[in-house]
Amino acid sequence: MRKINPDQHRQKREDILAAAAHCFARHGFRGASIASICGEAGISPGHLYHYFESKEDIVEAIADTVVDRAAERFAEAASGGSVISTLVSQLEWSLARPGHFGTLLYFDMLAESGRTAGIARLLHNHHRKLSALLVDLLRHGQRQGEVEQSLDLDVTARMLMSVLEGSKTLALGEARRDGPAYIASFSRLLARFLMPSERA
Repeated sequence: MRKINPDQHRQKREDILAAAAHCFARHGFRGASIASICGEAGISPGHLYHYFESKEDIVEAIADTVVDRAAERFAEAASGGSVISTLVSQLEWSLARPGHFGTLLYFDMLAESGRTAGIARLLHNHHRKLSALLVDLLRHGQRQGEVEQSLDLDVTARMLMSVLEGSKTLALGEARRDGPAYIASFSRLLARFLMPSERA
């Protein structure tokens, strides 16, 4: 049996995910076929199935990269940054990329989740992972005195998830023109919601 090179395997997975992201952005989840993804990646369907079992498997891997990047940003906050500035940076990122495939794919997955049980489960798991990261970030904020001690962290994390995911719709409008106003309002909202009353 041929020995697999881990670095080459990892790079090929990343190449396939990048190709799939372009296809999903152009054609949507339903419109992007395995054949089109393979054409974009320059591989055969048989080759792709060595790395991913289905389109849903590819979308799940893309979602996992979102969680991994969020974990990196939250880890930076835990090493000395501000909880609120970390959350605001999430909004800034979205507003700076109104046509980013991640935002477009998220809306597509929301619509698809009503039709496909596998996509509904994928979104649920994605939200659960992000919510767990937010709970850890908020707990760090409580230790630092930046987050109100009496808050229920699980409920607060789910509320923040709703706000952050809902804020993606802002990128559909005049995001670049109105972005500073959105960011300033979001910062005030977070301060009043999260911070102890004597600091808000």
